[in-house]
Formats: sequence, structure tokens, C-alpha cells
Amino acid sequence: KETIANLLTWAFLLLGLHQEWQTKAREEVDRVVGQNVFPCADNLANLMILKNVKLMGGLAIPTGTRLVLVMTAVHHDVRIWGEDANVFNPMRFLEPRDHLASFFPFGLGPRVCVGQNLAVVEAKVVLAMIISRYSFVVSPSYVHAPMQSLALQPQLDQHHYSQLPFKVPILIQDHIMLIVSHTQLTMSFVFLISLLFTFFTILYKYIWIPLRIQRHFRLQGIQGPSYRPIFGNSAGTQRRMIAEAQSSRSFSFNHEGVVQRVMPQFYNWSKVYGDTFLYWFGPKARLAISDPDMIKEILVSKSGSFGKIKFDPATKLLFGDGLVALEGERWVVHRRIASQAFNMERVKEWVPEIVDSTQNMMNNWDANIEASNKSEFEFDVHKEFHQLSGEIISRTAFGSNYIEGKRIFELQEQQTVLVLQSFRNVYIPGFRFIPTKHNRTLWRLEKETTELITKLIKKNKSTKQNSNTLLYALISPSNKDDILDLKEIVDECKTFYVAGKQTIANLLTWAFLLLGLHQEWQNKAQEEVDRVCGQNVFPCAGNLQDLKIVTLILNETLRLYPPAGMMMRDASENVKLAGGLNVPAGTRLFLAMTAVHHDPRNHLASFFPFGLGHTICVGQNLAVVEAKIVLAMILSRYSFVISPSYVHAPMQSLAVQPQFGAQIVKDRL
Repeated sequence: KETIANLLTWAFLLLGLHQEWQTKAREEVDRVVGQNVFPCADNLANLMILKNVKLMGGLAIPTGTRLVLVMTAVHHDVRIWGEDANVFNPMRFLEPRDHLASFFPFGLGPRVCVGQNLAVVEAKVVLAMIISRYSFVVSPSYVHAPMQSLALQPQLDQHHYSQLPFKVPILIQDHIMLIVSHTQLTMSFVFLISLLFTFFTILYKYIWIPLRIQRHFRLQGIQGPSYRPIFGNSAGTQRRMIAEAQSSRSFSFNHEGVVQRVMPQFYNWSKVYGDTFLYWFGPKARLAISDPDMIKEILVSKSGSFGKIKFDPATKLLFGDGLVALEGERWVVHRRIASQAFNMERVKEWVPEIVDSTQNMMNNWDANIEASNKSEFEFDVHKEFHQLSGEIISRTAFGSNYIEGKRIFELQEQQTVLVLQSFRNVYIPGFRFIPTKHNRTLWRLEKETTELITKLIKKNKSTKQNSNTLLYALISPSNKDDILDLKEIVDECKTFYVAGKQTIANLLTWAFLLLGLHQEWQNKAQEEVDRVCGQNVFPCAGNLQDLKIVTLILNETLRLYPPAGMMMRDASENVKLAGGLNVPAGTRLFLAMTAVHHDPRNHLASFFPFGLGHTICVGQNLAVVEAKIVLAMILSRYSFVISPSYVHAPMQSLAVQPQFGAQIVKDRL
């Protein structure tokens, strides 16, 4: 619209000024088309004079460093067009041009204006029809003031709209007035339409859809806190509930209030609305589920109806596009590689490294006990086990050591704090690009983490050692079709650095707290370790399966304090769950694992600390084997009780962990 209207406008102004060319054009139209006959597709090619009446336009094209290609200046350059460059002379187009790039009103190359043919044909037809019927001159009231809007057009104030630029019959005056002024009217119209479109989009997305979904679930008997436009009802409420729960330091160590502290919003709303209820995080519907049959159906399903949630930008910087974020064919490739790396036979090969790292930790404990000149010593085992799990995942999965991985862990811990802040706020699209202090810190941490991991990868590639590590499996997969690029390898390393450290460290922490509280089970476990492994003998891959009581203790620990207190999935299509509950596409499913594990109505089949189905935690084997070895080795050397300074305050971070540390008093056996 803009192109053709302004082309015609300038053509008429030029012909009104240059009467001799208007006469030549009219004679050509009469000769080619005939008097009182309209032009047709067949004779347009013969309108040579009209074809040469072209408006010189402009277009800016960015290439690499942004270059402004001044088309109008090129079209008026006397060095290219001669001394008459600023003179209206259509005859210059009868001869071939020396330089193709000297005339490009519609652009050049593969990106030349796709509507060029329409513009030229339409201009020829309109010009031929009008010129065959009317003659015209430029009005004295016309002020020559070309201006750049969406296209090059005459500048004309509102009070000039009644003053027509041509002395022609009123019919043609009205037509040309519309052509000249349509751009200003179009801009106002477009702005109004854009405003209305934005308003109705917001109305539809933030009010109509949520209220429709809310009504859909209420008709099925699913209640929940009422939706509040735009902000929902969970972001602020969740922050307040979590703050209240975590501010309490008088929580007794009896496990009854774990759900209340770990997921206070679920605990409070489930008391009012039942085990399955609907709540809102911004305009996003979340269906909270603690029915074990529903959860199994969702996690085991291979129909594609339940997809992983899309990471917000902050979380994506921490985990990258690793296994926990991928879906589809790339997930299959990454999963296959990781499954090979974490299969039980390979994990058993890592037992010596796990034993060696644990022995080093216990030797440090002995040194501290001896230095204190006391028979017993207080440790924060949460810190100790984080360092130990970091050492083990560095050695077994990446062929390095804790010192090399220490900086990566420090960076990821700082990122985790920022990610958790993002979890509890409604994400605003585009906010991640604003250079706030929060965002700048995230960018800096992610950049340094990526650089360190990349350096570690290149070091492993050059040495070609440690062929039984996860990193080697990522770099040199057994299947040649499973080759990963550098970014994919970096992203997987980010994922396993975080998950490998958090999961095992917190599992061991809770196991020791529970054994410190329940001395009878600590004694049973010590007796079993002495019987299976022998005194002063470390466990090995061959006798781990005989540690039955240790296994029971770890399972009970995982039930009471599962690493993932909850899981989330997105309904990618309309689906019907067990019991006939219809869930519309786009609903986010909040799977309350901790609530299921603490529900007295459930049974052993409702136990899934590492998830279920084809997306079950790929590092489960390493977590269980490592926990067994560490627990057995410590039990063989120490007895321990919970310190009086310990405050029982479980909280949900990336995993369920103690808020104020885990103080244990140890004594050598």
C-alpha cells in the first residue's frame, strides 16, 4: 500500500510539473491502448514511456557492521547519472545502465521486494487510465517537501487536506487527495488497531482463558483459590508462606511437619480444597496432584501428553539444555549416552574412587578430633557431604578432582540462589535482557562456568584418558550417530555437576540425621557392616548387595526426605487422567512427591524418590551405590548423635535440605 501510493503520488507531481512528458505519455497510451479503452495485461509491456516514470526511493540494509546504504543519494549522484541527475528525464532509462547497483528502488539480489511486479503493474494501469482522461498541473498551493516516513512521501499538514495539489476535476482531485494523505491516516489507523489488538490479547490471555480453565475444573469438582488477573494467586502467597515456614526454628524432629515446611502452599491449600486442587502462577494454571495413581500415570506415560516444563532463562543458565530440559530426538540421544555412562557395571568400576574419597574425608575428621584433644567432635555433615559428593562426581564422572571442580561448584551455588529467587516470581517476557544487578550477576556466573567446563572438556580430549567416565562417554559415544557438539557436552556437564552433587549430599545428610536420632537403627546398621565387610575393611562392589539394613535405611530416608520434593509436567494436549479427570492442554501439573511419601493412606507402591518411567533419574545407580559405601564406611568407624545445636528445618532448594545445617557429634568406635 505504502509503496504503490507514494509511487503514484510522485509520478503525478512530476508529470504535473513536466507537461511535455505528460503529453508524451498520453500519446503513448492512446497509441498502445487506444482511446476510451482500458489497458490490459498484454499491452502493459509496450508502455515504454510510462515504465520510465519511476520514483527514486530509499532502503537501509544492515550487513554485519551496520551499513546505511543511502539509496536516495545514489539516485541523485551526478557522478553516476550525469549533470542532469536532479532533472526529470525518463529518457535516461532507454539506454542500459553502466552500473546495476546505481538504480535499485526495490532493492537488489535475493531479497528484492517480492511485490515489485504488483507495484509496477498497478502503477502503469492507474497512470495510463488517468492520463488518458485527464490533464493536470501542479497547484500553486503545493509545497514541495518530501519527507521519509514508511516511504518517501510529500509532507502535508492537516490544514492542507482541503487544498488539492492539482487543478483537475473534483473526481480526480478526491482520488489523488486520498493517495497523498492515506499514509497519515494509515498510521493512526494502524496505531488504533494495534492498541485494540494488544488490549484484547491481554484480555484473552490474562482473563478469558484463566477463567474458562477455572470453570472447566470447577465443573469437575476441582476447587482452588480463585484466580486473580495477571498475577494469579501463588507467587506472592508462596513467598509469604515459605518465608513464614522458614522463619520458624521450633520445629521438632518428628517428620510430621515436613510437608508443611517443604511445600507450605500445597499443605495449606490441600487442607481447604482437597488432595487435588487448582491454583495459579500468574496466568498459568497449575493442578496440584498427590494421588499416587495419577502421578504414576503421568510419569510413566509415553504418549507425549505430558511434557517437561520449559526452563525460565535463569534456570536454563544453570542447567543448560541438558538431559533434564531436552525432549524428542535429542533427549533420546542424550539419554542413551548417559544411560551407558551410569549403567551398574560402570558404576561398580567407580567404587575404588568413592572409597578413596570417603577415606580422605574420614582421615580429616580424625585429624580434627585429635587436634581438639576430645573423644568426640561436632561436624556440620551437610557441608562435609557436599564437599565429598563434589569430589566423587568430579573424579568418577569427569576424571578430575574436587580442587579442579571447586570453582565450578562455587559458581553453581551462587547461581542456585539467584535461580530460586526466579522460581518464586512470575516471569516477565524480555526481563532477562535488562541489565539489572540480578541479571548481570547471572550472566557473569554463567560465562565463567561455561569457560571452566569447556577448559575441562578440552583437557580430557587432549589426554584421551579416563575412558570409564561420563565425560568420556559424552565426548566419544559408542554410537557414531550420537555425536554431541561442544555446547551440548557443556550443558550436560552443567546438569550432572549440579544434580550429582545435590542429590547425594542431601541423601547422606538426612540419613545421618535420622541415624543420629534413631540410635537403635544406627546400631543395627553398624552390626551389619561389621558382619558383611568385616572390621577395618572397606566395602567393595561385590558385597554392596548384602547391606540389606543399610538399603532399608536409605529407602526410608528417601521416603521422608526425597531429593526432589516435587516434580512438574505440562499437559501438551487435552488428556483424561485416572478417574476421568479432564485436563486441558497447557495446564501445568504439580506432582507433590513429598506429600505422597508422607500420606498414611499410601503404601510401598507409592514410593518413587527418583521419579518413574522412561525419565527416571539416570544417575540413580551412582546415588545409591555412593550412599551405601559412604554410610557403611562411616558406620564402621564412628558412632554419632545429633548435636543439641541442630535445628530441624527442612526446606526446598534444588533438593530438600536442612536450612540451618546438620550438626552431628561424632565419636570414634
